[in-house]
Amino acid sequence: SAASDVYKRQVSEWMGIFLLYEGMLGSVIHARNKWLKPNGKMYPSSCNLYLGLFADVEYFRQNVDYWNDVYGVNMSGLVPHAWKTLFDGMIPGIVKSECLLSDPCLFKKIDCYTVVESDLEKFISPFSLTFSRSGEWHGIVGWFDVTFEGSQSITNLSTSPHEPVTH
Repeated sequence: SAASDVYKRQVSEWMGIFLLYEGMLGSVIHARNKWLKPNGKMYPSSCNLYLGLFADVEYFRQNVDYWNDVYGVNMSGLVPHAWKTLFDGMIPGIVKSECLLSDPCLFKKIDCYTVVESDLEKFISPFSLTFSRSGEWHGIVGWFDVTFEGSQSITNLSTSPHEPVTH
């Protein structure tokens, strides 16, 4: 690349569902490798992925128990299907902090300056979740934080259930 084709800062909004689900970080890595000057700044500069145990009784009632009485009609035969559909896969959405049954577990750190695509294709991250309170368990919730590290300040954006909703 010619000197005029490189830049000092790379600002990108590539974060998707659970940070990596939509697979857009690869294009950011490509742009970084091709055009970012040595010692250039990246925004975000790092990311963390977290897991926690959760139970959302209200969500369960609305989407599973609902079938026990659909406007006076007993359709409880659909409850097992509703359970399987809702809780066997990923459900994008918002989990309230009061639904958490465990402390967060950091299970993956990503340094945006050094990550390569092969780091993201498949990774194994041992983790442990411990119930911090009792309750019916519905699943595992995931969220992420990203850090924007500037020369004068550091800003964090979190999608944690403990933080205000981002969008």
